[in-house]
Amino acid sequence: MTVATRTPGLRTLAEGIVRWLASHQQPDGNLRDPVSGTPLPPEHYGTVLFAAASGLVEGKASPGAAAERAIRYYLRLPRSARGAHELNNLGLLCVSRLAQGSNVVRSLETAIAAHLRRMPFASLTSHSTNNWSAMRAVCLAQRARLFRSAGDAHAAQVFMHRHVLPMQGPDGLFADYPPAGRGGDRATPLTYHAKICAMLAMFLQEIEDGAAADALGRGVTVLAQLCAPDGQALYFGRSCNSIYGYASALYATASALGHGTVPTADRALVAQAQARMVDFLQRMRQPDGSLRPYPTEFDAERLGWDDYVERLDYNAFTAFLLLQIPSQPFHAEAPHRPATFTARQAGLIVRERDGVFAAFSTRGQLNAGSYMFTDARYAGIQPLLLQYDGRTIIPPPPHDAGSPTDPSWVGFMPVVSIGGEVWAVRTYNDVRTTDGEILAVVGRGTPVTMRTGLRRRILARAGRSAGRPARALVWTAARFIHPLRALTPRACTIIPAPGIQVRRALVLLPRFRCLCMVERVDGQFDRGWSTIRLPGPCSPHRDGYRFAIGGGLEGRIWIPHPSGDSEIRQVFTSNGPAYVLRLPVSPGTVHVSAVCFGPEVSLSMESGRESQTVITLRQESQTFRIALDLDALKVTGE
Repeated sequence: MTVATRTPGLRTLAEGIVRWLASHQQPDGNLRDPVSGTPLPPEHYGTVLFAAASGLVEGKASPGAAAERAIRYYLRLPRSARGAHELNNLGLLCVSRLAQGSNVVRSLETAIAAHLRRMPFASLTSHSTNNWSAMRAVCLAQRARLFRSAGDAHAAQVFMHRHVLPMQGPDGLFADYPPAGRGGDRATPLTYHAKICAMLAMFLQEIEDGAAADALGRGVTVLAQLCAPDGQALYFGRSCNSIYGYASALYATASALGHGTVPTADRALVAQAQARMVDFLQRMRQPDGSLRPYPTEFDAERLGWDDYVERLDYNAFTAFLLLQIPSQPFHAEAPHRPATFTARQAGLIVRERDGVFAAFSTRGQLNAGSYMFTDARYAGIQPLLLQYDGRTIIPPPPHDAGSPTDPSWVGFMPVVSIGGEVWAVRTYNDVRTTDGEILAVVGRGTPVTMRTGLRRRILARAGRSAGRPARALVWTAARFIHPLRALTPRACTIIPAPGIQVRRALVLLPRFRCLCMVERVDGQFDRGWSTIRLPGPCSPHRDGYRFAIGGGLEGRIWIPHPSGDSEIRQVFTSNGPAYVLRLPVSPGTVHVSAVCFGPEVSLSMESGRESQTVITLRQESQTFRIALDLDALKVTGE
């Protein structure tokens, strides 16, 4: 097959974004959100990156009047009001490079240079995440070239090797948290893995560095291995499937392919994934030229969004990156290579077989040092994305910015209620996988409840009771009191449920188009539920439920002993609405269910030897048996 990344189309896409942003610029140079009607808060970065993107469109002659207004607005702000320093620095560095030899007013060029010589860095604070460190290395490297500073070049390389490259795990994924020297579980949201890869690519434009080049090659190969047939590749963690991430991924892959940092054996794989990601990004284009920040069409309502996202920021960053991708398409003659990826440290597994694409989390991730790494999108033993023949069977986990740690309606998370509090397993111990005719993930874990810290409670209350200016004020105050650790504890306190343990398994049978779930919750609790996440509404049907897949097709949920006590609720993912079915469970009882999405399959369940549960699947002339032992955490199939 011939694969061509349609990079000329990306420039057209980016130019449409720039025109849209320009249409929402105020006379003072700042941008105004067309949906909320409010100006972009001064501590954000969309205005400066809009200026940089405008300059990239205009070329060397002049960055344009709109870009100059945006830069003057930023430089007039009090230093204490500015934020997102590395992102703003990147924009100003770009404008400064374009200004050399152009018709920019001398006083403005001098003011930009003065600012850049004293660049502030958000990554110097104790609460920054690792992608900010990667941007800092790029800022130093770009300033080194701009001002011919050997000291900056040395500092950039040292910082890259001490603070960025060590964040890449043996599986090739970059951790966005915790920073070097901080403890806790590694968090690897895929959007920010892509962003760090993009920063490596920018760094390599300035400084030759073999270790950084190797890290970029491994990083973009991981992105290709994660990529689904429809182009989704960033379905785990915060900013799930955002344009911010796909712009980063496309910039990184284009750079890596263009500079030969991708291993020869993986070049076709990366090129194929790049082409699919281009298609996925282009589907988010709006008639007015902007892009939806996420695939979801609930743009105005911000449903499924992360709380820190602004459409102006994400569009400006996207245009800024896409305009720097070379326009020459990369061609490759190669057969489609099914996705396969295993990251034991990060706890991710991806397989593509028999037309079925599956991405699962295994052990899960949880770090209470920052609220951005505590929500249920990081939970273990759950499908992150399941597709068959290009259709989504199970979408990514939902996100509610108002109650991000509440697991009640996430799906594929057993939930128990004790004394009015909700508990669920976030990370699993002793996780085991079986990979062959079946793909199985089995493990055990302790349910926890997460009690929100003071800082997050203040911010959540501000978000509910006030508009954006008030929320910005609270954020500023929270940053000011951050050094007072007695006032700013961890994002939340993790409390384990006493005497309760969950044992569960997910078993995918691609040939039968079936995902089985087997769970047991040991211990005493008031109420408990098994939960299933679906792409469309479901309704009772014989021994379970039917649900809409799309294209006139239906899926089926099989339950051995249907109960009338189930509940169904609509939730919102980054991709759009989804539905969660909750089924009651009892202490110490094995609960079995299956999601079927192909030709009709007959299922039955029986007890095997000792603690075994045996599930038999029959489809036409085929029969397959799965034996699960939740005590031994063992799954076999024949």
